[in-house]
Amino acid sequence: MKRKKLPAPALSTIELPGLNSEKVRSYRAAFEAMNRLHELSTRLLEATGLGELLEEILEATIALQHADFGNVQLYNRQTQALEIVAQRGFGPEFLNYLRAVPEGLGSCGLALQRRQRVIIEDTETNPAFAPCRAAAASAGYRAVQSTPMFSRDGKPLGMLSTHFRQPHRPSERDLRLTDLYVQQAAGLIERKQAEEALQQSEERLRFAAQAAGFGIYELNFVTGQAYRSPDYKALFGLQPNDEFQLDADQVPIYVHPDDRALLRNVTRESRDPRGEGAKDVEYRVVLPDGAVRWLLVRGRTFFEGEGKARRLVLSRGIALDVTERKQLEQEILEISGREQRRISQDLHDGLCQQLAGIEFRNSVLVQQLAQDQKAKAEAVRIGTLIRDVTSQTRLLAKGLSPVSLEANGFMSALEELTSNVSKLFNISCGFKCPRPALLADNTVATHLYRIAQEAITNAVKHGRAKSIVVSLNSSGDESTLTITDDGSGFPVGASATGGLGLRIMKYRAEMIGASLRIRPADSKGTTVACSFRINR
Repeated sequence: MKRKKLPAPALSTIELPGLNSEKVRSYRAAFEAMNRLHELSTRLLEATGLGELLEEILEATIALQHADFGNVQLYNRQTQALEIVAQRGFGPEFLNYLRAVPEGLGSCGLALQRRQRVIIEDTETNPAFAPCRAAAASAGYRAVQSTPMFSRDGKPLGMLSTHFRQPHRPSERDLRLTDLYVQQAAGLIERKQAEEALQQSEERLRFAAQAAGFGIYELNFVTGQAYRSPDYKALFGLQPNDEFQLDADQVPIYVHPDDRALLRNVTRESRDPRGEGAKDVEYRVVLPDGAVRWLLVRGRTFFEGEGKARRLVLSRGIALDVTERKQLEQEILEISGREQRRISQDLHDGLCQQLAGIEFRNSVLVQQLAQDQKAKAEAVRIGTLIRDVTSQTRLLAKGLSPVSLEANGFMSALEELTSNVSKLFNISCGFKCPRPALLADNTVATHLYRIAQEAITNAVKHGRAKSIVVSLNSSGDESTLTITDDGSGFPVGASATGGLGLRIMKYRAEMIGASLRIRPADSKGTTVACSFRINR
C-alpha cells in the first residue's frame, strides 16, 4: 500500500515543548532530503545515457540546495579546461563565457585549482571572484558553490556548481548530501569514459584487422580437406606450417580448459542439421608461452539435402583477437561493481546512520509530548515514516552490493534471495547446497548472483512459476549453479534470438569463464545451469 506524504502545514503549526519551529523545519528538510536521495538513486539505476544521468543529478542538487541556476562541467584533459555538458537557467551569452574555464577562473576554476569545494557567498564582496563579477551580475546570481569531481585515482573529472540570486551559503547538511550526489556523478563519468575508451579500442581493432586480415578457416566435410590461414594459426600461437591439432570432440587442443565445454557445445549445435548453422562464440586459447588470448570466432555451417537426407558439407568462418576489448569490458564491470559497493557503503554508513540519529531524536520527542496526545501521535507517525525510509535505504544498499566479501557470502546471498522471493511473490522458492561452495572472488560471486536473480525474475514474470529451486552443487574445483522452475517453459526460438535478460546472463557467464545452459526442465518449466570453476 502506497503511503501518503504528510502535508507540510502539519508540523509547522504544532507547538512542541522543547522543540522550536526551526528544528521542526530542519527535521522536515532532512526527511525530504533523504527521500530525494532515495528517489535519485532509483532513477539513476533506470537511466542509461551520461547526459540523462548528469541532468538528474544536477536537478536533484538544485532542488536540494534551493538554488536558482546550476551546471555540470567535464574536465577536458587536452585543453585542461572545464566544459559545460548540462545546465539549467543560463542564457547563451553566459554559456559562451563558460565555454572553457581554466584553473583559477571563477568559483569552478578555483575549485579545480584548489582541488576542493569553493563557496562564494557574495560575488560582489569576495575578492577572489573579482574577475568574474561582471559576468555573474549579467547572468543574475550573487552566490555560487562549486564542488569538484575526481576519479578513483585522483584525476579531475569535472565540476558541479549551483548558483543563487541572493547572497547565500548552503547548509552543512545540504553540502554533505551534495557530496553524495557528486560521488555518484563521478562514478558515472568514470564509467562513461571507460566505455568510450572501449569504443575507441574497438575502432582501432577493426582498423588493424582490415590492415592485417582476419584469421580465416574452411572445413570441407565432403572431401575432408581443411584450410586455416597463417593469420588464423597465429591467433593460436602457431607458425604457418605448424599442424593444427583437434581433440576427439573436434575442439582445438589450445582452447583454455574452462572454455572447452562451451566450445564443444557450440560446435555440436552448429553442425546439427536441424539448426540454423550460424554461430558466434568467444573463448580463450592458451599460447605456447602460457599467455591467454581471447578470440571471437564467427562461423557458419552449410548443409545440403532435405529432411533425413540433410547433411553437413562445409564450415567456414573468421577469427579475431579481442583480448584488449575483453580486458576493457572486465575493467568496466569492475568499475561499475566498485561504484555500486561504494554507494552501498555510503548509504549504509552515512545516510542510515543519520536516519538512526533522527529516529532517536524523534523517540525523545515522543516522550516529551506525553501531555499532548495530538502532537505525540504526529511524532509517532513521523517515527514510523523514518523507519520506513531507513528500511528502504538498507534494501537499496543491499541491492547495490548483494554479496558480502566473506567466502561464504555467496551462499548466504542466495539463501536470502530465495527467502525474499518466497515472501514477496508468495511462491515456493528454496535454496539447496549439499556441500559448501566458498567463493573468495567477490566479482565472480556477484556475477553468479545476478544470473540467479535474472533467472528467478524470468521464471516469476514470464513463466508464472509457482515453485523455484536454486541449487549449488560442487565436485572438486567444478561447481554448478542451477535454477529450476515449474513455469510455462522457455519460449520456442528464444534461445537463438535472446531477450536482454538472456543476453546479460550469457555475458556475465562469459566474463567469469563459466558455461551457461538453458533447457526445458524434466517435467515442465525451465532449467538454467551455470557451470564454473571455484579456484580460477
